[in-house]
Amino acid sequence: MAKTAKTPVFFIATKTHKEPVVVNFYTKKGERVSFNAVEKVKTKEGVHFYAKPAKQ
Repeated sequence: MAKTAKTPVFFIATKTHKEPVVVNFYTKKGERVSFNAVEKVKTKEGVHFYAKPAKQ
């Protein structure tokens, strides 16, 4: 079985006065990633977020 590469993603959380927090995920290139396509991986260094590879 071949190992698939995961794309690291970063999040931007915004909150305005009296509004709930809005979290959006982006790749390093600035492409927006769906919240449902993000995988959370816990490591010794902390939590890392990756985009799930697209099914082919």
